[in-house]
Amino acid sequence: MSGKKNGSDASVPAVIEEAPSALVVPDSGNFLAANFSRERLDRFLDELGEGISDAPEDNLVPSIRILQNNSPEVQPGPAQLVGAKASDFLLKNSPIPFVPGSEGFLFVPCFDEHVWCEYRPRREGGGYQGESPEEPKDVEKVYDEREKKTTFVRPNGNEVQETRRRFGLVVTTIGLLKFAVTYKGTGHSEFRAMNTRMSQLLHPTAGRPYPSYAHVWRFTSRFRQKNNFTWYGYEHVCERASTEVEEEAGRAFRTAWKASKVKAVVEDLADEEGRAQIEGTPRGGPPRPAGGVGMEDRPFSPLDAERPF
Repeated sequence: MSGKKNGSDASVPAVIEEAPSALVVPDSGNFLAANFSRERLDRFLDELGEGISDAPEDNLVPSIRILQNNSPEVQPGPAQLVGAKASDFLLKNSPIPFVPGSEGFLFVPCFDEHVWCEYRPRREGGGYQGESPEEPKDVEKVYDEREKKTTFVRPNGNEVQETRRRFGLVVTTIGLLKFAVTYKGTGHSEFRAMNTRMSQLLHPTAGRPYPSYAHVWRFTSRFRQKNNFTWYGYEHVCERASTEVEEEAGRAFRTAWKASKVKAVVEDLADEEGRAQIEGTPRGGPPRPAGGVGMEDRPFSPLDAERPF
């Protein structure tokens, strides 16, 4: 990410002071600052970034996903996050472990990718097995009687999930953090809805869409229900124009991607969001958290016209 502003070094992350509603990073998240005296902090100013590669090919982009009722992070056990609940956003490998779904976060979209991810079946221990930019030609649509769901299976028994990722920058009080938001199952319709809205934001003289990083979007989660299944999906609302710092950083991130140097962190098969988007959670399971925004208690959104249900 480029943080260059007013002649400062481009490797230094920019603090987003002018951007409203930035995610607040708690003091404990920036633990390094708490361990240094003011004198030492000042001494480091001329050496920021030294010894750390900022080359895109040497850095991975962590993911964001919505916690579901069956996510380990909301269930008693070693993976539980104290205070997290279904509908919250999990921000992997960041100083902000999770964000309330009703509050959400500001996101500068930069680019996206469409892939097919392969996983070992969950009953066999699970595990990510790779991905392809095209749908494998040998997949078969199979109905799993045991799990009561339809899956796409290769001859080797592995499952294939169509996946879209939207890469961008989360606006925080310590700078712009790179993340990839993943969409699977019914999430594809949410991805398309946002993409349609982006294509309708037209430059006033050229009459063509702005670049994606010209605007900042608020991502929140929403309760969804179909037949006997419930889950949480994405809600996207264009909140404001990007600042110059955000625009510059978004352009730099996209340029790195076009040079094929950006990779997403691929999570293990324990991806409850992806599975919930595909198969949902049976009604009568863990209750929906109080204060969540559902289909029946939220204001109408123009994006609803794009939703299949």
